[in-house]
Amino acid sequence: MRLPLSFRTESAGSDFVRSDMLYLVVQSAAERFAIEAIRVVEVIPLVKVHPLPGSVAPVAGIIRYQEMAVPVLDLNQLIAPGRASSARMSARILLFHHPDCPAQLQGLKVDKVATTLQAEPASFNQPAPGPWLRSDWVMGLRMDATGMLLALDIERLLRAGSPGPARLESGTSIPSWTAPTSKSF
Repeated sequence: MRLPLSFRTESAGSDFVRSDMLYLVVQSAAERFAIEAIRVVEVIPLVKVHPLPGSVAPVAGIIRYQEMAVPVLDLNQLIAPGRASSARMSARILLFHHPDCPAQLQGLKVDKVATTLQAEPASFNQPAPGPWLRSDWVMGLRMDATGMLLALDIERLLRAGSPGPARLESGTSIPSWTAPTSKSF
């Protein structure tokens, strides 16, 4: 369920509701993306991402965060398969609640968190269907003085990049991402 970020303000005896949202603008693979800030649990600096043997792109690996193993996806790998994010000082990991298991966090590695944007969701135009758009996790786009800005549906993006039974080849198993039983890594 999508809940808009709204503000209720009382001014001079009248009420009004703002329907604009706060977006986090991130950069990856030379593109800019808007993510609803309300969906972000935390933004952390790039830490060591431990690779998972046998994992495939866009899974970058796992990190240790507050005694939990957190899977991390690489946004660059989602955008341009085979093109991993660099380990620059500006790189960040955004943490989200996994859409199918809210108790579990999931990370998204981006090249840079650029800024925030306060905007109406309707200011993002629905992308035209066609072969140029290869993902269902782009909610809309808008043009500004800096260029194109794509709004991401973070729930769909996390599901698209998450390993799961439907994405595995037969006979392959990946350990569950649910609550880890060990704090040893």
